[in-house]
Amino acid sequence: RTIAVNEGFCVTGSDDCFVRVWPLDFSDFFLEAKHDAPIASVAVSLDGLKVLIGTRHRALGVLDVTSHSHETKLRAHTGEVTCASFRSTRPTAREGSNAIGTPEHELATCSND
Repeated sequence: RTIAVNEGFCVTGSDDCFVRVWPLDFSDFFLEAKHDAPIASVAVSLDGLKVLIGTRHRALGVLDVTSHSHETKLRAHTGEVTCASFRSTRPTAREGSNAIGTPEHELATCSND
């Protein structure tokens, strides 16, 4: 149903309610997370450490790839989450910041509600 790819791995989400994280050669998944509803959308953060997951039953969650932990962030949509993405909120150097390291993330979603 849905797929997201970065430089190091691929994430799939499907109607069987599983999100799986695969190496780029798809030899065997190295992380699997079962959800309460079919997966409608996945996105990988810019740093590759988090996966944003939208379900057909209106929930939005974040999977931490390093710790394998999951946190539900939103259950407010009245329809299926049809797309989800991360957006970096770290200020740029031009804006007077000297921020270094992992950027903070803002979540964006679309729904058919």
